[in-house]
Amino acid sequence: MTHSFTVSGRLISYLMLAGLVAYGLNYQITKTLLHLSALVALVTWLRAGVLCFTKKNSLPIDIDLKDPRIILSTLLLLSASIVLVETSLSDTFMSARFRKDFVTPAICFALILPVAAVDKRTFQLFRWAVPVAAVCMAIPGIIDQYADRPPHYRTSGNIALQIIYGTNLAILNATGVILMMTMKPLKHPILLVLSFLATVLGVWAIILSGSRGPLLSILLVSFITVSLISARHFGLLKTFVIIILLCLTSSFAVIQSSIFSRLTDGFNNVSTNVTNSSLGLRFEMWKGAKDLIIEHPISGVGVGQQNDHFKARNQEQQDYMHPEATDFIHLHNDVVNAITWMGIPLGLLFMAFAVYPLIWALKARKEVVPQAMIAVSVIYLLNGLTNTPSIRATSLTLMLSVVFLLLQFSAYRSETPSSSSNAR
Repeated sequence: MTHSFTVSGRLISYLMLAGLVAYGLNYQITKTLLHLSALVALVTWLRAGVLCFTKKNSLPIDIDLKDPRIILSTLLLLSASIVLVETSLSDTFMSARFRKDFVTPAICFALILPVAAVDKRTFQLFRWAVPVAAVCMAIPGIIDQYADRPPHYRTSGNIALQIIYGTNLAILNATGVILMMTMKPLKHPILLVLSFLATVLGVWAIILSGSRGPLLSILLVSFITVSLISARHFGLLKTFVIIILLCLTSSFAVIQSSIFSRLTDGFNNVSTNVTNSSLGLRFEMWKGAKDLIIEHPISGVGVGQQNDHFKARNQEQQDYMHPEATDFIHLHNDVVNAITWMGIPLGLLFMAFAVYPLIWALKARKEVVPQAMIAVSVIYLLNGLTNTPSIRATSLTLMLSVVFLLLQFSAYRSETPSSSSNAR
């Protein structure tokens, strides 16, 4: 969408950049800045609407339906509508929480995506914002672990869930790795050092948190990124040496931490079918979800109502599911969760907002912005295999904040090709 309200458009982008930096300190600050951005966007939409009716010529807006910002905005509104309908049909605790955590941020991003604007300085600020946010988020987690006290990760006010902390930090780290690998070292030496420090601290904090999914996802994305970009610039031999060094360093760090025992325990529990382990309970829930999807493929069972079905089945069939698996508020898998609750058609349609950025980025994967988008999307989707970031406002807000800024940069670079070299 092209419009003449560049001042308000840039204000939105700068508010979101500030929100990205603040995310490393406290999610509540980021949420407030997102709401302010949405308010500015709403005023911009109203101004555009008034001018459309009062001006006979030269309309103030030009909407391109193929613009990825318009498409993602539409998908978010569609997903928010689905959640509103589905949660209104269920009176569970999870319904109220899902409606609160998803609908508000989704509508905010749907409002700001088409009307925001960036300039040639915004991308450089983004390069600084990502490592700063990662450092601010990683250091408190590291301090909490070494201080031997209950962790109070500052990612959503007072929530202290390691897997959410690890997922969010992995999203920031994945973005930072891409930006660091595509940076010109001699032109940005201080930023390069900060980015490297943020990567080390981020991975260290994830390891200390004991979050297996986030660790495996960030290591996978980092190794692929380093391999592809290093091979392009340094050749195969040097790339091989770099990968070996990274593997040795990562292996040593993992072995020295508590997460190594969690990884080995997880493997042993799966191989010996220990149903009350962390992964074992997930498999139990997914087994039950498979039966529910077969029984209710179109309508689903309702938001947060899977446990009622699980407990009823346990009474009918002995040893159907481990009792502990019937007490979780969600199914620890984004897609399984969505289609179990909403049915296959609406569940898949709901998840389209999370898949679309990856599809868009893969089509233009040779540019730095789509590469960063691929990294963010892969991290988000991989962590959605064993958790549900799409029903948590913290993970959803961070992922969409990064995606929002990347889409703005992509649009700016495509509209002004000469800015590409300046943005780097």
